[in-house]
Amino acid sequence: MNRTDALKILGLCDPIDEARIKAAFRSRVKDVHPDINPTSDALLRLLIVARDLLLEPSLPAPVAHHSPAVTDLVITPHQAIHGGESVCEIPVTFDIIEQDQTVQSLSHLRRVSLCLPKGLRHDEVLELKDGQLCPAQGQPAHTHNFQIKIILDERITIAGNDIWMTVDVTPDILKNGGQTMVETPSGTRSITLQGPVKSGSSLKLPGAGLPARAGFKAGDLHLRLMAKAVTGYNAANLLTRFNARWG
Repeated sequence: MNRTDALKILGLCDPIDEARIKAAFRSRVKDVHPDINPTSDALLRLLIVARDLLLEPSLPAPVAHHSPAVTDLVITPHQAIHGGESVCEIPVTFDIIEQDQTVQSLSHLRRVSLCLPKGLRHDEVLELKDGQLCPAQGQPAHTHNFQIKIILDERITIAGNDIWMTVDVTPDILKNGGQTMVETPSGTRSITLQGPVKSGSSLKLPGAGLPARAGFKAGDLHLRLMAKAVTGYNAANLLTRFNARWG
């Protein structure tokens, strides 16, 4: 609430003084006092806030602000790379100034839909500002911060800008070389090996890690090649497996 709002709520216009403010408050409060009209509690609070703001301009008006706590935002590797939509709940606190000038804080959870940018990094901190996620610049009261947590398992690790994955390759391809298909967070890719290659060896695909974004350079994709019999998949099966793991 600002000074203009307070004047409108009390039905006043400049110039004003303490006597006019108190008289206007007493006049308006008669119609909304809870003892007379139990449904007018919210308006009564607004009248109290408006009166106090005009009597003491330095007194902070009640504002809705986000909790300074950082909320963990858990996302999949696919979301980290490609961005997309995510829904989460954030705590919101309202400060209400009572008639005796004491402050009462009320908290609740607000469900918000977030538009994730591409190329998010693990443990990166972003702030929600004007409905958009952007790199955190501080902790002002009107923003809310999120720390990115990318879901990992024993077959994939994200370190900085790079992605490290374990992929299964048939022993025949490792021994003799050849072309094989591997599933990655950015889709199914074809790689060609020059055999023989030992099981557990690594293959780096430059620039195929997390994409460049907001001060971060593009990362590399490191594939750890493990010998394992792999059943052949047609295109439909590959898409189904890709969506199940990364979608």
